[in-house]
Formats: sequence, structure tokens, C-alpha cells
Amino acid sequence: MPTAVAPSQSDAFRESKGHVFVRVVLFLSAFSWTLNPVGDYVDGGAPMEKVLTRMLPLVIVALYCIMGPQRDALRRLFHQGNNIVIWYIFWGIFSGLSSQAMMLSFWKGCEIFILLMWVCISCRDRESTLREFASFARLIEILLWVTVALAMINPSLGWRKSTTFIPWLQGYWPMLNPNAIGIYSAIVLLTLLFWPVKYKPMRLSFVSLTLLFSQSRTAYVAVAIGLLIFTYSAFRERNVKRLIVSLIASFVGLALALGMLDTLLRIFMRGQSSEELDTLSGRTSYWAVALDRIEFIGGGFATGSRFLDLANPDVFQKFTVNLHNSYLEAAVSAGLVGSVPYLIMLSWRSLLQILRLFLPRDPHDIFFAALSIVIVFRSMISIVLAVYSLDLIILMIFWAYTRHRLQNR
Repeated sequence: MPTAVAPSQSDAFRESKGHVFVRVVLFLSAFSWTLNPVGDYVDGGAPMEKVLTRMLPLVIVALYCIMGPQRDALRRLFHQGNNIVIWYIFWGIFSGLSSQAMMLSFWKGCEIFILLMWVCISCRDRESTLREFASFARLIEILLWVTVALAMINPSLGWRKSTTFIPWLQGYWPMLNPNAIGIYSAIVLLTLLFWPVKYKPMRLSFVSLTLLFSQSRTAYVAVAIGLLIFTYSAFRERNVKRLIVSLIASFVGLALALGMLDTLLRIFMRGQSSEELDTLSGRTSYWAVALDRIEFIGGGFATGSRFLDLANPDVFQKFTVNLHNSYLEAAVSAGLVGSVPYLIMLSWRSLLQILRLFLPRDPHDIFFAALSIVIVFRSMISIVLAVYSLDLIILMIFWAYTRHRLQNR
């Protein structure tokens, strides 16, 4: 069976410079608004920074989708699974009509809808979908290089979050927290493993070190499973070279893990007590509060959970709400009526892709099965698959791939 190959750049699928530019705009917009004080939303404030780094870029993306050369593809908006995302968007906005920040819910829904528009015009078929994913993977890799370079220039700031789009004012932009660095390193690492790329050894070494230094427990587990899938694929395809490489990588990784066992245990514990570990670093307390707030109609995008800390100051950190679970975030935001179909699709498509490991498949199926592992892990420990983010961009491209595979059976 042939191994996965990089998408071609044939004349039929060649991208315009405008498309490449707008993709970068979309990518960078996903890293704005890193800090969102609740007071901004209660008072209805909209600092100019948020307008410049989030709203304006997404308006540019929307205009390109409507007026660009692929605008005819927008007819797919209400077909082939996209209607489920639109259903989720509708109820997330509708549920927010009675919230303390109605316009925030409306804009957050618009963000997801604009992203859906972009995926419709960019992921028209299997070829363009593969190219779109490869392009975002390259952008993520560049982001990792830039983040590490900036941290080396000024180690005192390290991975600190930024509230500005000017790098040297209040931290670095775009800035990633350690968990994000770990997950994005995992995505890039799997892409480099499965797809043919230039300068692979150097790039794999860099991303592997970035993953290691991120100290992200979820990313460690996801990469370990991905590496097992990589070894399995080499065995199934009888690709001796890949099998040897994967076995060596697994052996080296195991040796490092054993040699750094005490360090790894400290990373997984993060200085936490047994009680804190039992509660998953306090996440179970957040989940318990969120479960009590789930109703048939939710509280609206970014408002259903945004104000939980006002009602539960003893549970949540002041002015900081992160349910650490995309399923609960979606349910609190859009209610059961809006979130259940969306969450079923998230779970079902990931499971279906994993099952394709054992069936006749497209050469890229094994890679996307490994990616689905990352998506599943990410959905359980972060809210970023329920709101507009880079993770949601990756998820929707993944859904586009699974949709095209179902059509081409």
C-alpha cells in the first residue's frame, strides 16, 4: 500500500496569492484575545486591540469567501455535515440573547460561521483539503520556531501570555501557553512523520525538543499513541525503512522516558498532591459546576461559562473561566438542543477515522487516524474545540477530509 504523499500543486488546484494571504490572516487571528477580563464583557467594552487583531481580520476572511474566485463553493454551507455546525452556531447565538453580553455571543457565533465559510471554499475536494491541512501545519511549525526564538531572545518572559499584538510591549505575539505548544508540536510531529517533507531530520528534531520542553502531559500521551500507529502502519504496509525508523524512534523515546523517569513523574504530577491529582488539577470541580448549568437551552457562546466564576467564586479563579472540556463548554453554551448533534459528530467522525486503521484505506487515512487521537484528547481537556480557535480550524479541516472520504468510498 502506498504511503501518504503530499498534496500536489497542479494547475487545477493552484492557489492564488490572495488565498495564501487570507489564510495567514485567518491563522494569525486565532491567536488574538489571549486575555479576556470578564469586566470587558459586563461593561460592553471593546478595546481597539480586539477589533484590530480579531474582528477586522475575520471580516477580511468573510469578504474573501463571498467575493473570491471560489465563492460558488459556499453553496455547500448547508450540506454534508455543515448543517450540524450551523445548527450549533444558531443555538449558541440564540441562547445568548438573554445573557449579560448578548453581542459577545453573536460575534463568537459569527467567528465559527466565518471559519465554516473558509473551509467550504478551501476544502472543495480531497486534494484541496490535504493541501489546506498541509499549509496550516507549516504555519504552525513556523509559529513554533518563532515562539522558541523569541523565548531565547528574552528568556525572562518565556512562554508568558500576551495581551497585545506588538511583541515587545506585553509579552510575545502570537503567544502559546505550554499546553498549546505541546498539542501543536504533536500535530506537526505527526505530520512530519507521516508525510514526505524537506529537511525532515532537522525539523523532526526541533519539534521533538519543543514537545519535550512543553511538559504537556496530554501531548505526551497523544504522541505516544501516534507513534504506535506509525509503527503499525509501517508493519501493515511492509515498509521496512519506515518500520526500522519507527522502532528506533520508539526505542529512543522509551530509553529517554526511562532515563528521565523521575523528571517525567514530576511533570505528570506538576507538584500536585494526591488529592489534586484525583481531581485532575481541580478540573472535576469545574465540571461539577458546569454539569449543574447544562439545560435544554444554553447560556450562549462565551457567556454560558464566562460568568460561572461570578456565581461560583470559590471554585473558579477570579475573572478566569476555563471548563477544560469542549463537550461541557459546547453544552453550556448552546444547550442540549444545540450541542448534542455537534458533539455526536465530533465523537463519531473521530471514532470512524480510527476504525479505518483496520480497513482498506486511503494512504492518508492512517495519518488522520493519528490526528483524531490528538483531537479526542484535546476535546477532553480544553474548550478550544467548542469556540473559534486554531484547534477548531484543524478540526473542521479534519471533518472535511472524513466527508470527502465517505463520498469517495
